[in-house]
Order: sequence, then C-alpha cells, then structure tokens
Amino acid sequence: MTVELAGKIDLQRPQALAEGQFPQISTVQPQQIEGDIVGLPGTAEEVVKLRSAARVRHDHLAVQELALYSNKEQYNVTVTHGLPLGNDGENLHAQVVGFGPTIPKGAKNVAAAKEFITYMLEPKVLNQYLKGGLGRFAVPIPEIANSDPFWLEEDPHRTVHTRQTLFGPTLPIYEAYNPAIAQVDAEHVFSIAEFDVIKNGMAPEAAIDKAFRRAEEIFAKYPITQA
Repeated sequence: MTVELAGKIDLQRPQALAEGQFPQISTVQPQQIEGDIVGLPGTAEEVVKLRSAARVRHDHLAVQELALYSNKEQYNVTVTHGLPLGNDGENLHAQVVGFGPTIPKGAKNVAAAKEFITYMLEPKVLNQYLKGGLGRFAVPIPEIANSDPFWLEEDPHRTVHTRQTLFGPTLPIYEAYNPAIAQVDAEHVFSIAEFDVIKNGMAPEAAIDKAFRRAEEIFAKYPITQA
C-alpha cells in the first residue's frame, strides 16, 4: 500500500516474494525462528506475505527490538528485514520523517534556546545523543554513519535500519500527501489484518482484501483536489 503524491491510495497487491527479494536482511538466519513468530500461531510465510502488503515505515528502529536489547538471547534471534523489492524488482522507498527542535512563541530565553539547539546540532554531539538512544533514530549524516562502526557494523538490526533510512531511496510519510492515512493508522487497519491471520486463522489474501476495502472507504472521505 502506498499513498501517491496526488493524495490517492494505491492498493496494488504485491507479487509473491521470492528468495532474494529482501536485499537488506540482518545476519540472523530466518530458519532460527521459523514457525515461532513472537510465540503466536502462523507460519513465517503467512506473516511475511501479509506484511508485504501493509504499509511499512522505517523512520526509527522498532521499540520492541530495543526492549529486548538487554536480553541477548531473544535479541539475537530477532530478524530485522529491509523492505522487499517492489513488483518491478526495484527497491521500495522507505517512509522517513525528520524531527527538529522548536522554540515556542513567547519563550523567555530565546537566545539561550538557539544556543542550545546550535550545540545539539553539532555532528559529534548529535551522534553521541542518538547513540545514547541505541540508534532508534538514525543519524542523518552519511559521513558519520560511514566512519562510526556503531551504525553499520556493530549491530545487524541497526545496520539494516541505517542503510535503509540513510542510504536507500526514501519519501516523506504519507500524512504529507493525505490526512486519510492518519485515520487508517488510528483504526489499526493493517494491525487488525495481521491479528486476523495470526489469531483468527484468516487466509492472508482475505485479510489483505478486508484491510484494503476499509482503507479505500476511509480515503474516499478525503478527496484531494489538484490545483
């Protein structure tokens, strides 16, 4: 699922995923956890097939992975995938959102705030700050990512995340094109689809179709008129 620049939803169904269509897989081998996807029923093939149709956003590393950081046994058997290749065999664009500091209107210490922001945006300081968060948010400076082993060498999950968000093709989050996607997210349309497969035994194709129908209903309420 994608949202086009014109604000329209594109529900093109992905083709079957073939071996080699995950070009940015972590070094953990999938067979280590096959058949045991987060302790719930459902095969790896079903879950991957479903998630390939859903919206995937890669502006930060999953909270769930970072929560396991101190539990190395579980952390090391968790697999982080990059996006699969598209139907045309090309890399899909990852949605990336940038965060920035703000100074509220009427602030009393504007000069001090600007000085602090200037300090925090120094490359070395920013890098240290983001590393303190275990790399949940990628450093936005390619030169730092290439020179500091933390980003591309020391952790397979972080490596995939950094390569995809900093060196791969990207696009803005879909909310920039149409606010309808906010309602899709608020209703957890694709999370419900995953639940239908994992918990309720629904076929992935049926779950995808159900999610797509609901997404289309929501987008129909938010037509974007082009200038």
